Formats: sequence, C-alpha cells, structure tokens
Amino acid sequence: MVNMIRDIILGNILLGKFVLYNSSVNNLKQNTISLFSRISLFYKNNEIINQLRGFFELSEEHICLMGERIEKIRDIELVNVSYKYKPDRPYVLKDISLKITANTQLVIMGENGAGKTSLVKIIMGLYDDYEGEIYVNGINLKKINLKNYREKVGVLFQDYIKYESTIENNIYYGDLNRFGHKDELNQILKKIKMDKYINNSAQKLGYQFEGGEQISIGQWQKLALGRCLFSNADVLIFDEPNASLDLSSEKEILTALQEKSEEHISIFIMHRFNPVVLHANKIIVLEKGSIVENGNHQELIEGRGRYYDLYTIYSEFNSLNKGNNCDDLGSYIR
Repeated sequence: MVNMIRDIILGNILLGKFVLYNSSVNNLKQNTISLFSRISLFYKNNEIINQLRGFFELSEEHICLMGERIEKIRDIELVNVSYKYKPDRPYVLKDISLKITANTQLVIMGENGAGKTSLVKIIMGLYDDYEGEIYVNGINLKKINLKNYREKVGVLFQDYIKYESTIENNIYYGDLNRFGHKDELNQILKKIKMDKYINNSAQKLGYQFEGGEQISIGQWQKLALGRCLFSNADVLIFDEPNASLDLSSEKEILTALQEKSEEHISIFIMHRFNPVVLHANKIIVLEKGSIVENGNHQELIEGRGRYYDLYTIYSEFNSLNKGNNCDDLGSYIR
C-alpha cells in the first residue's frame, strides 16, 4: 500500500487505478467474510435440522395408563438403581439405594456431572430403562399409572419457562384444575414475596402487551417457585431454588419451602451450600454416580468426609468475601 502511494506520487500509477484496486480489495475482503459467515450459518442450521429430524423420529412414549393409581405418595424407595443413557456409554448412576418418606427434606449434593439431575429425572418417572427397582408406597413404579404418578410430582429446574402472560396465570398454570382460586393465589404471592401484585394479579408481563411490565430474573424465578408450590404435588423437586434471589427474599422463601416440606416430600438439588442444608432431614453426596455419604448436616460434618471437604471450601471462600456482602450460612441458623 505504501509503495502504491509512492508510485501515485511519482506518476507511475494513475489515481483512478488505485481507487479501483483499493475498492476491489475491500469488496473481496467483505465477500470473503460474508462467505465464511454463511458457511458457519449453514453448519448451525444443519445441526438444528438434524435435531428437529431426530425429534420427529422419536417413538411415541408408551406410558402405563392401566396400572394402579395412587391417592398420595407416602414414600419412594430406590433399590440398587443404576442407569446409563446408551448401552455403550458408562453408567451415570451406580447402585443407588435410597428411601424417602413424607415430611422429608432431601438434599442432593455433588459436583457437576455427579448424577444429581439424572437421579431426579428417574424419580420423576421420565426414564424407565433403569436397572434395579423403584417402589412408590411399596408398589413397583413400573406397575403404577404413570400419568397419575407424574401429576403428583412438581418440579422446578433452573431452565424454567417464563410465561409472558399475566402474574396470576403464571401461578395458576401450576394446577389448571384450581384455576381462579384467588385466596390460594394470594397466599402464594405472599410466600414468594410478591405481595405488591395481590391487588394487581392481572398485570401482563412482556412488552408485546399494551401496558405490559418486564420483571427481573429474580422475580421470574419467584413466579416459577410459586407455580410449583401452587401445584400442591406430593413430591416437590427444586433445582437450586434460590439461584437468582436477592438476599432480602432468600431467607423468607426458603422458610416457605421448608414449611411446605412438612406436608410433602421435598427434594433439593444443590450445587453450592445454602441454608437448606442446615434443616434437611437427609443429605446425600453423589460422586461419579454413586452415593458416597448419607446423613444430616451435623452427622456429615462430624464424619469428616467429602461433605466436610466441600463445606470447608465454602466456609473459607465465604470468610474471604464477608466484606463483599457475601451471604453467611451461619446467619440462617435459628
């Protein structure tokens, strides 16, 4: 480029030719960038098409509709349950034996990939190709009316749905059979610390509606929690239920979840320590798909095993960050 400018000054190259050359180079550059962008987009769309094709090729689930119906889930027992997603893949769960009874708060802890979500999905009745046995009220799960069973299990994963409808609809969708029960709706709004909407539960969410309101991630999570609580299921499963909550709301909502646990089976998937572990009846620690520890908080601390190691790491990190308003687990002990 410097040489060309010099040649223009010396008269060896006409200015018009230089402009033409420079324009051609820029066009070639832009077209090359566009080409690679389209190639990338092609591969991305091809992956989406393959996923869509795979979805349409899925066989229809044949769920047991003729099995026994359950009025209320009193206990769930897993006996030597193992699971792998494909025959040629390693086990994600190995020889899990566990009994959960009503009025129990179960916390499942473990590092990423330990098998926490896989275990919960088996308890939900989403996978039936596991090894071992699962009993609900003493009845083999494979002999139970699966539709009836799933209706009695409420779950809140971290990738919950944000219904851009109204405040009240976001709660009512938890149990359409009780749609319009205003008193219960108001009780839930109080529990999830969204009292200000009690007299305005028809508020629309989302800017696509005239007068629609956009709420924060933490408020969306509160609505998802409320929807799960409104379901009145016998088994409630929460995946890190306080992940997006502010500190002022966290304690009140966790207290509401603990009160709900006094009537139901509550299962908490925890990726980090929080106040739930202090009051849980049972804590299991998963490692590489196996239960390596089982007990309550105090028992596991005294056992000085994997749970104690994780708690020590958390405590040390928490001590370093106390000056940055980091939550203190000890402040929740009642």
